[in-house]
Amino acid sequence: MKTTVSPIQESNFPDSAYETVLGLRFFKEDLPTLLKHLGVGSLLIAPSAPSMLGLQDDPYYREAVEAADIAIADSGLMALCWNFTHPSRRIKRISGYRFLWTLIRSKRLRPLGTSFWVMASDKDTEAGVKWLNSQQGFHLTKNDTYLAPLYKTGYIKDNKLLTILNEKQPPFIIINIGGGTQERLGHFLKQNLTYPATIICTGAALGFMTGRQTYIPNWVDQCYLGWLWRCFGNPKTFVPRYVKGFLFIPLFMRFHEKIPPLKVPMRKKRS
Repeated sequence: MKTTVSPIQESNFPDSAYETVLGLRFFKEDLPTLLKHLGVGSLLIAPSAPSMLGLQDDPYYREAVEAADIAIADSGLMALCWNFTHPSRRIKRISGYRFLWTLIRSKRLRPLGTSFWVMASDKDTEAGVKWLNSQQGFHLTKNDTYLAPLYKTGYIKDNKLLTILNEKQPPFIIINIGGGTQERLGHFLKQNLTYPATIICTGAALGFMTGRQTYIPNWVDQCYLGWLWRCFGNPKTFVPRYVKGFLFIPLFMRFHEKIPPLKVPMRKKRS
């Protein structure tokens, strides 16, 4: 059943608020400015350097991130590369963790029916609902969450989730699943929702707050060292990922603003 919530204005950002990096529209201003103008109707992504390698190798990821309205500079490596080579057009780094934490603390997601959370596991759901309710003043139930299935590669289509959202019509949808997948799901939702919503793809950010992921102190995040902290916390998973991520540097140095050419053709989408 649809939940009635107070109307929220549409997102309103001037073109001057963006820089194009590897073909993606990155928000270059600070976090307070982003939150001030963020309303409903946007797909917001926070791509990591390893994920952006998919611009060449994953046509469905590429399609999704190209269609995003707002990309925030979650990747310290990307921000450093851009700001070093374009000092007069600097981008302020806003991590997905800091963005989501500040949005939660702003109380904009708190009113009943305002937010809907897509989770990667039952344990993530339990920890997320408990933390948001007990420590942040939310009143979420499991009806405000959705356990995402294990999505396959390629085009994502989730009609079950789409039906739930079109019935409830929450203005903010927060997707808490892995990078490379969340953007494809967010793109599917934006194309098919029957009402305006802001879809936020910040992956593991909520898990850092609940303890489901390795906790990252604020000073570590501000020093662009969250990747290193994660490597210490779970080296088997994150060391190979971030070693691969350094391949972003030659990719960026070659293309800068331009989107890299696609190496893999897109298959026909399933109806």
